[in-house]
Amino acid sequence: IQVRGRLLVWMGVGIAGYLAYTLFGQVAGETRGDALGHLLSLQNTRQDVWADAWFKFLANIPMGNGTTVIENSYLSIAASMGLLGLSALLALAMAHGRAVIFVFRYRAWLGEDTRLAYLLLALSLALAAGAAFEPFLLAVGTHAVVTLLVLVAVTAVARDRIAVAIYAGDPLAGGAPAEPPPELVAG
Repeated sequence: IQVRGRLLVWMGVGIAGYLAYTLFGQVAGETRGDALGHLLSLQNTRQDVWADAWFKFLANIPMGNGTTVIENSYLSIAASMGLLGLSALLALAMAHGRAVIFVFRYRAWLGEDTRLAYLLLALSLALAAGAAFEPFLLAVGTHAVVTLLVLVAVTAVARDRIAVAIYAGDPLAGGAPAEPPPELVAG
């Protein structure tokens, strides 16, 4: 129960931070002041745009049309790059997800940095949820893409630190697992 509570707190921090930046932040001189009005609007502002992107995807499923960018990263990738782009996105998401789950599962080996595992999981989930409402996965150099790249790098560092501690046979924290994880033994 304590782990779930910590996870929920870190997920809330990640989501709140992303929402605060999206609603009140500025990106490259573009103001986001009307984002709150758009968010609280009772009008259906996404259905037509999302339906158009879906039909563009269906028109050329293997490769997409190469030009569609809307308020949803997943539909934008589907419409622009077809199954080719979606499969690349899925492969990257699965690889990153596996690494984050590994770090979270063996977080005791991080010693005093166990909170890092909660932060990595929460930020990964917040970015995945945010991609449903922003097209940042198609952009280069935006705040979300840079955050995602940093997240991947920090996850790799945490995973490497766990691997080194396990191979050295020196758990960094009390209560660390007695057996190395099978992912590292097999490799």
